[in-house]
This record gives sequence, structure tokens and C-alpha cells, in this order.
Amino acid sequence: MFRERGFWGLALLGLAFFHRPLFFDQVFFFRDLSLSYLPLRRFGAELLRAGEWPVWNPYLHGGFPFAADLANSFYYPSQLLHLILPGERAMSLEIAGHVIFSAVASYLLARILGLRQSAATVSGLVFGFCGFTLSQANLFIRLLAQPYLPLLVLFWHLFLVEKRRRWLLLAIVCGALQVFAGAAESVAFGFAIALGWGLVLPADRKTRLQRIGLFFALGVGAAGLASIQLIPAVEMVSQSKRGEGLELDVVGNHSIYPQRLPELVIPNFLGRTDLVSQGDFWGSQIVDDGYPMMLNLYWGLVPVALVLLAAGGAVRGSRRLDLYLTILAFVALLLAFGRFLPFFEALYRWVPGVQIFRYPVKYLTLGVLPMALLAGRGFEMLFSRDSDSVGRRATFVAWGVTAGLGLFVVSWNVSPGFAANVQEVFFGGAGDQITEGLRGPLLQVFGVWLLAVLIVQLFRSRVEAWIPWVLVAVVALDLAAAGRTVNPTVTSDHFFQAPPAAEIALQYVEDGRLYRHPAPDNLPLAAPTGEIVWLSRWFQEILQHFIGAWYGLPVIYHADYHGLAPSRVMRLKWTVESMPWERRLPLLSAASVRLIITHEEIDLPGVERLTAIDNASGVPFFVYRNHLAADRVELIPYSHRVADLDEAVAAMVGRGFDPRIHAVVEGFTPPPPSDCRDEPKIEMVETDLRIRRVAVESRCPGALVFSETYYPGWEARVNGRRVSLYRANAAFQAVWLEPGSHQVELRYIPRSLYWGVGISLLTLLVLIWFNRHRPVMPQPRRG
Repeated sequence: MFRERGFWGLALLGLAFFHRPLFFDQVFFFRDLSLSYLPLRRFGAELLRAGEWPVWNPYLHGGFPFAADLANSFYYPSQLLHLILPGERAMSLEIAGHVIFSAVASYLLARILGLRQSAATVSGLVFGFCGFTLSQANLFIRLLAQPYLPLLVLFWHLFLVEKRRRWLLLAIVCGALQVFAGAAESVAFGFAIALGWGLVLPADRKTRLQRIGLFFALGVGAAGLASIQLIPAVEMVSQSKRGEGLELDVVGNHSIYPQRLPELVIPNFLGRTDLVSQGDFWGSQIVDDGYPMMLNLYWGLVPVALVLLAAGGAVRGSRRLDLYLTILAFVALLLAFGRFLPFFEALYRWVPGVQIFRYPVKYLTLGVLPMALLAGRGFEMLFSRDSDSVGRRATFVAWGVTAGLGLFVVSWNVSPGFAANVQEVFFGGAGDQITEGLRGPLLQVFGVWLLAVLIVQLFRSRVEAWIPWVLVAVVALDLAAAGRTVNPTVTSDHFFQAPPAAEIALQYVEDGRLYRHPAPDNLPLAAPTGEIVWLSRWFQEILQHFIGAWYGLPVIYHADYHGLAPSRVMRLKWTVESMPWERRLPLLSAASVRLIITHEEIDLPGVERLTAIDNASGVPFFVYRNHLAADRVELIPYSHRVADLDEAVAAMVGRGFDPRIHAVVEGFTPPPPSDCRDEPKIEMVETDLRIRRVAVESRCPGALVFSETYYPGWEARVNGRRVSLYRANAAFQAVWLEPGSHQVELRYIPRSLYWGVGISLLTLLVLIWFNRHRPVMPQPRRG
């Protein structure tokens, strides 16, 4: 199979499709890539080069675990590319490589299932180059996990059929790699498909029960091997809002509007997502937040027709596997409607796990592999010499669809009223820009469909082996044309360099933090061209969200980009954003916020305007210095005991709270305040990612408050003796000190990581022993 034309054709198509980032000075940058994933992978690589294991990230959320975060995919093997290549180049290779990897993995599975080369190539094309897969490139971790959907099923299938333990071991490795990639939903969907696969393959009752036990072994093996990632990640979830359960409106956000369904067969049905002008994306009314999470859902009319052909055959026939794939594809599409389903709230309340997964559009991950395999199966049926009746029925329907498409395209171009009525139905409005913008896509759909019908007709009359490959080429060109705008690229020169705003902030932040007040939505940009790259550059200019962290600026109270930030820090963030500036300052000061960037003007005592940031929006953004900020380490003479988070927040937003002299502490009752007055001496002896050593000398008792996020794994010692570490100011840390000279040490010792390392190593040893010494199931007798 590795020498077949279909396998290498998919690889060559991938090289051609990604020729700019692979062979020229172009790199991917769009959306989450430059905002989040690339800087995080750079950060991990820099620490590894310095000989430091990246367990803690001091730049986000006031301090935050790094390697534990699934979204960082630190343990995924391609992280090593960032040790030897520039980050943007390494990421471009990761993206292009995983799209190609996805395509060939689906091809291999289709071939193992018995599809001919041409049909398997269609499966690879649909799985690797459909709009849904390409859209995952700028979500990155979902693309990293994508190839292991077919590979997990492939090795699991081979194990069930051949009973060879090596296939089970490879399936376990694939499951673990999915975990390391970081897309939790992909892991869940992959194992769900595998479980059903084992039950659908023909077998007697006893064998099916054995398969359930073996599936359990598969899951335990993969989880054990990935424990170095899983156990810290579970701890992280427990500390986040996801651990508490997300609200219904959050879980249901980015559901697929029913009006978006034509995008499955019409490229750019919602408009262009690679241009900065809002007028070029007219689908903002039928996606949440005005911009889609999954930029493109295009499969193409020909693959969708092939899926329907195979699904119809599965319903009428006796192919259990095709029927199983049809059900999976239908369920995935149904669940992707999310909150538009009448029973969605019941799913949210009663189905375990739903409350921690956001964005129903991601349920399409469950359906993309079944769709790809069904498309290949439909292609096989269409070009089978033994299916003349299917061919005749399909031809009749195909010409009817051709006539209908032709009539629609003609009406769209010659009847403004018809085009306007269609637009009203789908977009809630009409305009010439939509009419003009959809002319090309509609002609593409009609032209590709007409060409496909003619190719099938030619095969019916000549039955030549090369004719199906012509249709394969048509499908490939159609998907490539539709997907070319999904992931724009840019030259790497200067794009990732620190902007002037970061250089200004670094001069004044000292040992404090930056608070980036959210910018207004939909500000018009004075962009020299219409390319979306100018929006990304504008985000950099104004240090939007948490971008300052990527230039060495510790930030806090910013966007929680994947829902795993410490829940108490986020509670303070929401409190800060709900209050006027004079009420915000004490909470900002408690987090050692020395710099504030905002478009609003602040005129308060203790706040100094430093400069304004020039940017492409024309709206001034101001840099302020907060002279009231508490130091990162403060000895506080007056402490107030509270019982829980609500009381802590209430005390902090009350009148008179000053974090330089007041501390709100949970779990500790301080002695009554004394009349002792003394200026303590505090010297930071050592600080790195996970150690804070401080020398303190004071004649007065007090709470030594660290504005570092309180998190499991942090331990405190005073003069070498372990002491209690308390929650202070709702989200931070404190130890109690008596008068005198003290050496205080805070050290981050993530025991969840140590447990994970131990279990992963133990699982690896067990799997090695299992491979060498233990049979799995009795081998069939020969002879």
C-alpha cells in the first residue's frame, strides 16, 4: 500500500497545496496560531534548551501550570521540531504534515477495509482536505489529533481480525498520542468509534464480550501511557470553571445554524474569512460571535452524493459496517446543531461529560471519518462493474440534480429578485456583494457536478480503468480550490517581532504585571490591503488579550482562551470588568498590576498616563502606570479572615481595601492587630519558574502575601520548616510570619506530574513485557 499511486498521490497533493509554507518564505499565522499556540510552543522549546522542565508558566493568569495544559501539547513528538527550527517554520511543517498525515491515514484504513485504490483515494481526499479538517489548522491541537482517528480504528480493526498483539499495542500508542495532541473531544470520539467498531464487526456473543474487555484494555493502556499528561490535566480541570461545569449558553455556543447547511456543498457560502473587511463575510448573522469557530465546512457536492449513495445502500442492504458509519455521520451532524435541537438542554443536564465540552460544531469530528469512508464506499459502488442497476438509478438522479443546479445558477445570475429571496432566507438580508460573491462558488459547484456526471457516463460506455481516476482528480481540485483561503500565510519577516507597545511596557512593568482592558469589538482598521493579516498585526500592536505574555510581560485578568484558567482568577477578572475604574484599582493592585492598557481615559489618584499607542484602528490606546500596586511579595500587617471566595471578593471590593496594608485570608485566623509599626525588609533571593526564595526581616508579625496564583503543588517553608500556605486575596498565596528574620521559600512540586510519570513508565514496562511474553487470544488452528 505504501507504494500505491493513491498513497503517493495524496502526499504529492499535500505538498502542492502547501507549497508556500513548505518551499517558500511563507508561514501560517491566522487566529489562534499567532495568538496562542506558536508562542506557547516557543516557550516550551526555550525552557528545554535552558535545561528547565516547563511545569509552570508565570506569564498567564498570574501563574499557571504549563505542561499540564492539554492545549500546549507539550508531550506531543512534533514539539521537538521547535528545538531545531524557528517556531513559525516548525509550526508550518506541523500543520502541512498533519493534513497530509490525515489523508494518507484515511487512505490506509480504506484499503484495509477492501476499497480499491481510487475509492480509497477519495476517502483520503475527503478526510484530509475537506473544509472541516483544514479549518482545524488554525485551532492546531485538533489538527494534531486528527490523523489518529483513522489510525486508531485501523490498528484496532487489524487486531480484532488478525488477533496479533502488535496491532493492539499500536492502537494503544495512537490513543496515547491523541491525548498528547491535546484535543480531548477527539480522544473521546476516537474511542467511541472504536468501541462501536468492535461491536459491529461480525462475531458471536462470546467474542463480542471479549472485545468489550479488550477495548477496556485498549483504553486503560492508552490512558496509562499518557498519564504524564492526563493526571496533571485532570487536576487542572478540577481547578477551572470546566471542573465546576460550564453554563448551558457556554456549552451551546458555536452551534451550527441550520441555515449554514448549504456550506457543505457550496464553497465560501458565508463569504471570505481570510479578508479583514466585514462586508466580505456576509454570514456573520448565522454564526455565533459574528465569526465561525470552524471557518469552513465544505465537503463538496460530489463527496456528499457519494456518501448518500453508500448510506442508501447500507440502509437497503446488509453491510453492518456501512450502516454503522451512516449512523455515526448522522448523529455527528445532528449533535452539531447544538442548542437548535429541542432536546439539547436535556443532553446538557443528564449526559455525563457534556457540561465540560464547549462548542457543538466540534461534534462533526465524530462524523468526518465516517463521511470519508462512506464517500469511498459510494465511489466503489458507482464504478463497480457489477452494479449496473445502481449505476442507472444514480445516473437518473444525477441528471436531475444537474438540471436543478443549472436552473438555480441561471436564476441567480439573471434574476436579482430570485437571488435576493434566497439571501433573505439564509442570511436575513440581501445585497449585491453577496450576489457577486456567490457567483463563482455556484459556478464551481455546477461545473464540478456536471463534469462528474459526464465522467460517470463515459465510464458506463467505455468501462476503462483510468476513468475513475479522472473523477478522483476532479474531487481533489474541487477541495483544493475551496480550501485555498482557509489558512492564509504571510512572509515571516518582522511579523513575530515585539511591537513598540511591548517595548514600552517592558520598561515600566518592573516586577509587576500588565492588565489589558478588552478593546471594543469591530473597530474599523486602516489596512493597506484587504488581507486578514492586518487584523493579527493590529492585535499585536495593541497587545490585545494576553499577547503581552509572549514578549515577557506577565499578564492577568485576560481572556480564558480554552476554559482551563484557575476559576478564582477568572472570578476576579469578571468582577474587575463589571466595575468602574475607581473600584477596579484595588483588585488590580492586589494582583501587582503596574501597567494598564486601555482605550478608556483614567483620571484617578495614583494612576499616571505614560503614553498612547499608535495603531491601525485610529482609536487611541493609552498606557497607564499604577503607583498603588502591591509588590509581588508584601508583608501585610492587617489581615482579615474570610470563610470562602464570596466573602473574599466582597471584602476586596469594599471601601478602604488597600492590598499594600490589608490582606484577605482564608483558612487562618490571624491574631488581633497590634500597635507594632515597622518597615519590613524584603529581599528576593531567588526566583525562577517554580521557586521563590525571600529573605524577610521585621519586628512585626504579618501575612507574607505572594501575588502568585494559589494552586495545588505549591509548598511553603520558613527557615527550612514546612508551614501552611493559605489563600490570600481570593486567588493568591500567603504564609504567616512571626517577628524576626526569616528565609521563606515557595516551591512548586506538582505531585500530579510525578504520579503521571510513574504510571506512564509502569505502563510502558507492562506493554513491553506484554508484547514479548503474553498471548492475547488463541490463534486459529492451521491445517
